[in-house]
Amino acid sequence: MLEAMGTVPEIEIVRHDGCSPVLDSYSAVDAMSNKEDLLSLNPTLFGSIPNEVGSYLAWTVENLEGSKWNRFALQTSEDVESLGFSIYARWEGDEFVSVLAQTGQLMHDRERSAWAMPIGIAGFTQFRYVIDTIASAAPSINAVVFQYCKPSGSGTCPGIGNYPSVGEGEISPAKCAEGFRGYAYRECHDGVLGDVKNDKCEYKLPEKLAYENSNMEFVMNTQVSSGRASYKNIITRFFMQESTPLPEGLMLNEQTGEITGKPIALLNTKMFTVRAENPAGETYVAITISVRKGYCQPEGVFERTDVGEIAVYQCALQGSYVGTQKRACVLGEKDGVWEKASGFCMPVLAIVLIVVVVIVIIVVVVFLLIRTRSKKAVGGVKGKTVKTVAAKKTATKTVKV
Repeated sequence: MLEAMGTVPEIEIVRHDGCSPVLDSYSAVDAMSNKEDLLSLNPTLFGSIPNEVGSYLAWTVENLEGSKWNRFALQTSEDVESLGFSIYARWEGDEFVSVLAQTGQLMHDRERSAWAMPIGIAGFTQFRYVIDTIASAAPSINAVVFQYCKPSGSGTCPGIGNYPSVGEGEISPAKCAEGFRGYAYRECHDGVLGDVKNDKCEYKLPEKLAYENSNMEFVMNTQVSSGRASYKNIITRFFMQESTPLPEGLMLNEQTGEITGKPIALLNTKMFTVRAENPAGETYVAITISVRKGYCQPEGVFERTDVGEIAVYQCALQGSYVGTQKRACVLGEKDGVWEKASGFCMPVLAIVLIVVVVIVIIVVVVFLLIRTRSKKAVGGVKGKTVKTVAAKKTATKTVKV
């Protein structure tokens, strides 16, 4: 049950005897009983919380800087014995931490009972008052009062950064570092705040573990990466679930959650579980990994081709062409890459023209050769005199038989 309250100024301080009530406006109030008058600070009205273990009053302040007070008080209108209660506080999105716990408390009629709560000055935005033990009766509460008591005296420690000024022996609280819940604090001694102590800071559970792409496809024998994991809060270690170790050649970075390496075997799509932890607990994310052989994307006349193979293109597929073209697909940095193509496609018409031209050239050459020889045979050699040799008479001898 939630209810927005009125428009009281966010934080208004009315000073009285060194301690002043802090007036907040509330974005939500929740209780197990009639709650409207519990936070009104009007002593003429009263409300009550059931006298049962676990009964509560919860409220959220509107001020984004939180509510800062260091003393909690109850104004009651009857005597009550053995009251036990706790107050829990948190910043939005965090878990509640205990900031005050009391048992066996005695409440008096028409009196205000107050308890120091130095941690309340940290500036929490959400609070929860819870009954821990059953009292002699349910207290009739005129007002729940939050007070700020200003530190005074020679032992007062000046504030440092987010750590406010406090009195001697008190603690100065502030919000824990990102990824932790609770509060850090410095102790005031001899007028000086000491070193920051974080023993009240606890790890928040790791949450929202994820990868940019949870379905990972890797190429065999190439250097691959999943990218760093994203998550909320703090993770101290990443690790693989024992039942789903990574494929051979891959490894998980324990600090970043990044999966890297060079896979050496083909793998069909398989599910793996990456886990992450910190001292508060652990979380996990399911991913899938597949390892394939590299290939070259279709380009021009060449179809998709696996790494290590040669694509052959028959030019006749284009129509009136002859010849072949070949192109090898080799493994690149991330996948297959094409090498330069060899061979070419020749149009049939071009071949016919070339043949015709060659024939014409041959005919012309033969014609010129024949013509040249004919001229030599008819005209002889110009410029030379040819001597004529007279034929000798051959003597004929008659042989008588």
